[in-house]
Amino acid sequence: MEEVDRHIKKINTEYAKKRNRLKIGKKVLLVDSGYTKEILQSYQKANLDVRFVKNVPHFATIMQIYDNKVSYVTLEEKRMIGVIIQDPNIYSMHKILFENMWENAKNNN
Repeated sequence: MEEVDRHIKKINTEYAKKRNRLKIGKKVLLVDSGYTKEILQSYQKANLDVRFVKNVPHFATIMQIYDNKVSYVTLEEKRMIGVIIQDPNIYSMHKILFENMWENAKNNN
């Protein structure tokens, strides 16, 4: 959340508006931190389900899993890069790992 808020806040806001308009749901795993919870107070939460994970290091990379694809975006001041991999095997593996983490993550409530 920190990197998104710092580097692509406007893009993310527009993306969230479009996703909400189209009623596309999204599950998000976030690092359980004061900063993340503070940012979420003003975040558009329609069609968004959030859970928190503890004891993980800070990552500057975002991963999204959708439509048989896995995307990675690194948001660092000196190095921003994005990669999309479209492969059913990679997609399935990441989706299973995500769902496993999701089941073990702390609910937002």
